[in-house]
Amino acid sequence: MSATTTSVYVDPNTGGVQAGLMQFRNGIINGDMRINQRGTSTNLTAMTAIGTTYGYVCDRWGVYRSAYATGAQIGQGTDLTLSDLPFSEARLYTYGRVGRVAGNTSTNTVYLAYGFESIDSKIYIGQKITLSFYCRMGASFSGSSLTAQILTGTGTDEGIARGANISGATGYSGLTTPISTNWIKKYVTVTLNNSHNQLAINFFYSPINTTNAGSSDYFDITGIQLEKGAVATPFEVRPFSVELQLCQRYYEVGPRAYYTYGTAYGGGYANFISYKVSKRLSGTVTVYDDINNANKVRGYGPSSSFVDNVASGIENSSIAGFSVLATPGYGFLSLYWIASSEL
Repeated sequence: MSATTTSVYVDPNTGGVQAGLMQFRNGIINGDMRINQRGTSTNLTAMTAIGTTYGYVCDRWGVYRSAYATGAQIGQGTDLTLSDLPFSEARLYTYGRVGRVAGNTSTNTVYLAYGFESIDSKIYIGQKITLSFYCRMGASFSGSSLTAQILTGTGTDEGIARGANISGATGYSGLTTPISTNWIKKYVTVTLNNSHNQLAINFFYSPINTTNAGSSDYFDITGIQLEKGAVATPFEVRPFSVELQLCQRYYEVGPRAYYTYGTAYGGGYANFISYKVSKRLSGTVTVYDDINNANKVRGYGPSSSFVDNVASGIENSSIAGFSVLATPGYGFLSLYWIASSEL
């Protein structure tokens, strides 16, 4: 299947008529790492080390190591310029940086992973698809190469981005990228099987030495696109507001705000808090008080006095929003919240 066109358009630079590319052809959300609701290491000023499980960097992308070893790191960069290939070709200015923490000597594999919901994976059953991306390596990159691999599985919504195993996994021939400190564009085309129920992508490398590789043991990546057909079309830059809403289906940070307080069933409820975007499922909601205590709120009494560390719980949770249950006796509550329905 070739790249699909829907119309023609006039090139504003030449006046020539060209074929228009299909919108939303990129099946990957946040492939240019623009959206970073977690605020992880913006501009790479302070890389965040990952512990014994996994870590999320830019929205929808997870980082982990084989055997959940420590010593990986994640970050978001926003310093691409006109001389950098992703910017000059596609006007991309953000990227993700993934690698080994300076001082770490483990050779456990470092992964950057993306998982598709099953509902979004099935449209690629039996299809020829192309994965493309831009990448570069740090000056002391300690792997022999960077590998990109497409995986399918028979399970439902399994979380490869947090290191979960994929049931009935089938790995398609990985694309091996040679080491380069300059930005390069790579792509690979595969034909998927006719029986998968979920789709995932892994980028990974294995350090080949146990010596400290220094602070430049990483790879940068952006412009990640997966589309039907055998052609790697230009990266689809969707409006920021659209990309943010796509991300918020899985993760959303609510602003610190004041909520009026009522009573029901002998307890006190803040009024129903609605999400900006309906979630994939009701997921997990965590509220924080004004001094960042988790699962606590700040309660205000009849006067202007307040109390932090007020115990709270989540009630009426749904894909649309939730209510906060707290100790009765306050006029209103102050809090912010994080809702997650990641795979």
